[in-house]
Amino acid sequence: MNDVLERIWARLRCRLYPPSPSEPEKDDEFDACVVYALHDCQAVVAEHYLLRPETITAFFRKQLKSQTLRIDPDGPEYLVDFTWTTYPKKRRFGACPLASVPTPCRILLACESEAGLKNSVLKDFVKLVDIKSEIKVMVYRGTRSQTAREFLRLPQRFADILRLRTTASDSERWLFVGVPYYVERNWPKRAEGSGVQVHVLGRRDGDLCLVTPAWADYESVGPSGSSASAV
Repeated sequence: MNDVLERIWARLRCRLYPPSPSEPEKDDEFDACVVYALHDCQAVVAEHYLLRPETITAFFRKQLKSQTLRIDPDGPEYLVDFTWTTYPKKRRFGACPLASVPTPCRILLACESEAGLKNSVLKDFVKLVDIKSEIKVMVYRGTRSQTAREFLRLPQRFADILRLRTTASDSERWLFVGVPYYVERNWPKRAEGSGVQVHVLGRRDGDLCLVTPAWADYESVGPSGSSASAV
């Protein structure tokens, strides 16, 4: 497991698995699962950039606390829902001698997490498109009023938007994780193709597209976790 996106997915998978076959947790609990997983990626992100884990900082909305774990942000939410950066804590440059900053200040990982309808997800996605970061993670979840078909179309919409972007860069590492909302009226329970959607950014015939990586071995991701599918 050497690919940084695969290692990030492994931590998200532990937090988001298994998706409930009935009504899922509240939106804030879903977002908390994502933050816990990404916060657990500190060593993974640092290693990717050849940095020491203690030199990078995490910015997210608020402290999270469970019965067994408490995590505190190094500062409030910055531009998107979650970031790993090399900025000083709380981005207080006045309290930190600039000469002591070990590496140029930058965003190392940026993530948006959205549990909402297509337009809400795409609005958050565009923020992630515009932010400057090598590693970008988009986590989204279906809703009660959304159909499974609408949910399954979102990867195509992501790809369409990225193709329109004039500054698209092959140096960006994108991870997309879509979590279904299982209710009887609009969503099939465990129907083939309606499970968690995991994609990374790739190219097909020279054009940007989303592909399912072979390591995305989540239930119902695709036939045997195949990497053949692309949108």
